[in-house]
This record gives sequence, structure tokens and C-alpha cells, in this order.
Amino acid sequence: MYHGDAKLIAEMKRLHYKLSADEFVAAVLSILSKPVARNMNLDTDGLTVKGIDFFRVENTVLEVVCGAMLVKFITV
Repeated sequence: MYHGDAKLIAEMKRLHYKLSADEFVAAVLSILSKPVARNMNLDTDGLTVKGIDFFRVENTVLEVVCGAMLVKFITV
């Protein structure tokens, strides 16, 4: 994933995301560096996260990344 990825940019626009591409990448890296990120589960069903582990905006960022990568995003 990088700031020129057409799928990522299209998904950001679809969800009307207000961050620049570089800010978006920084946000993803910040989310993945949180200790609760270890609780995420990526398997054939998609990426599953506990909804309470992340702020709503963080879940939205993860949803955008999953959408761009054609991976199902699930919150429980």
C-alpha cells in the first residue's frame, strides 16, 4: 500500500475520507502500532476486530484499507 494506489484512493473517495493520502498511511501505521492491534484476526473470512478496541475513526480507516484490498472487514 502506498499513496498512489488507485484502489486505495478510490475507496477513500467512496467513503468521503478527509485525510490526504500521506496522512492516511500515517494513520494506518499508527493503528497497527497499538497494542490492541495484536487482537486482530486476519483469515479467509476477512479482517476481524473488536469494535471496542479502536475508535470509530480507526475502524473506518481499517475498513477503507480492507475495501481497497478486497478483504472483508468485520467488527464484533
